[in-house]
Amino acid sequence: MYEIKPDDKDATVVSQDGDRNSGYALGYRADIKRWVFGSSTSDTDGAAKAYAASVTAPAVNQWASLAGVYDYPARQLRLYVDGQLVGTRNNVVLWKATGKMVIGRGKADGAATAFFPGSVDEIRAGEGVATDAVLTDRGSFGAPIAGQLGSFVNSAGDHYTGPTNANTIRPGYHFESALGLPASPGANTRTLYACATGGDGFTSLQADCEGQTKIGTAGLVFTQQPNNIPTVALYRCNNGAGDHFESRDATCGGKTVESQLGYTVGYAAIARYANPGFDHVTTIDGAPAAFKNEGLQGYVSLVAGAGLQPFMSCRNGSDSFASNDTACEGKTVVSAQGFVLAQAPADPAAAKQLTRCTVPPADSMVSLAADCEGVAVDKALGYARVDAPTGGEFQTDPGTDPTS
Repeated sequence: MYEIKPDDKDATVVSQDGDRNSGYALGYRADIKRWVFGSSTSDTDGAAKAYAASVTAPAVNQWASLAGVYDYPARQLRLYVDGQLVGTRNNVVLWKATGKMVIGRGKADGAATAFFPGSVDEIRAGEGVATDAVLTDRGSFGAPIAGQLGSFVNSAGDHYTGPTNANTIRPGYHFESALGLPASPGANTRTLYACATGGDGFTSLQADCEGQTKIGTAGLVFTQQPNNIPTVALYRCNNGAGDHFESRDATCGGKTVESQLGYTVGYAAIARYANPGFDHVTTIDGAPAAFKNEGLQGYVSLVAGAGLQPFMSCRNGSDSFASNDTACEGKTVVSAQGFVLAQAPADPAAAKQLTRCTVPPADSMVSLAADCEGVAVDKALGYARVDAPTGGEFQTDPGTDPTS
């Protein structure tokens, strides 16, 4: 997994050193603004480059899964982004480099170069030619839990908001973040419409999509905050570079706030994802590529309240772990994941205990089993609700509609 930053310079994710040049390099070329996989044509200064390149430019500040394949019998280079074949180069014979594999830079004319300015995670290297099916599996994203409202993104950085049901996810997009649960049909609700203009998906309160192309409906939201359940405001945002997206953040992450669309139910499904042999992560948001959904672990509140404690996503080196400490026990904070019950509810069937476990040699995971599925028990993390309400109750005078 790799995250490119907006520095428009050559950037190498992984390479192998030769005497003067990289024997192979996987990364980004600034002159064509594309992901590339290839090599210099020889291990001499000033040698020409031969590479396979992606069709579209990478999105900045967004994770992508990259894979490069050198098929010697076919004399072909192949480049994959998020599990999809995006570029080939034929009639290529790579020279044999004997140096070390290097993460985060390349080598040209005897000097280290093309330092990678973003983040790199989970490097794999192997002999032989991995099949398309294997690379698609490694580069694909685990399905979200159905029944929610989510933000989805593609490799070009375009977002859309819609239901998290697997059969409604648009081709080429994957689940990025939870936006809450849709409202149940009833008083003080309205429909969000999924729209598009050019290559930009956006969400509108208007059935005619403000004169643009209508894709369908995204879901129901409340126009007022009900009295009986927590809700979160949903904002339409614009990143200033041709992409609209929705957010629970009132500042849109520092981007332009265009409007408030309404309120979603302030709960999100939390699920465990696993990259077998590498890592587990429990999250309300989308997991990285190659992580498979191992199942729903309950529902967490997106709103703080009495009897609740934080649930955080954290990192300790290469290991993901969950914590109730907002400082992640001195390790790296990834994101806040909502709030769990600090104590078991009066009805034991209403919630499930979340337990942090240690999987040898050094992987942390969250389990619903008291015995941690046979591995070492680390600590209790609280309780997740088995389900979440979606119907709202309102006072006689609901006040002013903030979206009107």
